[in-house]
Amino acid sequence: MIKIGLDCYIFKAKTKKVFQDENWYDKVEEVWYARKYWDLIHNMSFIKDVDDDSGDFIQLTMDNVEEMLQFAAHNRDYFDGFETVPPLCEIIANFEQDYEDGWHYYFYYSY
Repeated sequence: MIKIGLDCYIFKAKTKKVFQDENWYDKVEEVWYARKYWDLIHNMSFIKDVDDDSGDFIQLTMDNVEEMLQFAAHNRDYFDGFETVPPLCEIIANFEQDYEDGWHYYFYYSY
């Protein structure tokens, strides 16, 4: 199989069930996006089967986001930059308060 594109997202949502709704995208907030960042998904411990053409919505822990940040801060993205780093820093800065307010972060990728 030839893998051409890859879109990676982190969404903020109150519950994982929202993604079952037909209009789920209107009910969540997209807080992070990366295009063709294959190196990242191949190196994250929380992603189990990269060969699936579309991942599940994976609820992230603070450790997962820190793992992403650590990788992204030291490895250029597809566009040869570090544009994915600031949004990851924002997620970490807001993680605890968002959790207390009932929000969770979910990672999703598809190609």
